[in-house]
Amino acid sequence: MAIDVDARHSAHGHVVHAAITLAESIRSSPKHEPRHFLPLAVFIAFSFEAYMNDVGARVCEFWDQVERNRWREKVEILHSLAGKTTDWGRDPLQFVHQIFALRDSLAHGKPRNGRFGPFDSTAQMRDHMRSEATNPSHFKHLNLTWLETSMKRFHAGMKYFAALYNLPENDYLLIAKTQYEGWVEEGEDLPI
Repeated sequence: MAIDVDARHSAHGHVVHAAITLAESIRSSPKHEPRHFLPLAVFIAFSFEAYMNDVGARVCEFWDQVERNRWREKVEILHSLAGKTTDWGRDPLQFVHQIFALRDSLAHGKPRNGRFGPFDSTAQMRDHMRSEATNPSHFKHLNLTWLETSMKRFHAGMKYFAALYNLPENDYLLIAKTQYEGWVEEGEDLPI
């Protein structure tokens, strides 16, 4: 008996599942300071880009020439090839933009200078500076509410990119897809 198996393994699925696992880990953690949410923000952006590259590679013959372009250009290309227009002012693309802006502020951030005080004591000054250093004010919105909202918007965004090309709604969650051809005797295990 001959069985042929076609398989497509996707790196994006591993990244997506890592983001979901990270969100679950943060939820169950006793600490929820803004800095604890930063890795999730980065992984959400990473997941979007990985999935865009996966979809692009499936639908665009020249994707290998554009896969290293900026994320926004890839979104525009995917929409153009699908005959759609981008609407950056509404979800899900508004969320994609917001999450990449946060990621970019981390990856391409510049030092921030400021003058603080006056403080009534050295202890008060130390507390303030420690807080500002570990949880900068521009990350203060990162909390459990942000996590829950972001994960809903993340899943909606991924489904949106799948829908551009009529892919299954759960396509972004797949790590591998296999198909087999050949006759399997009753009682035999499938090869997958």
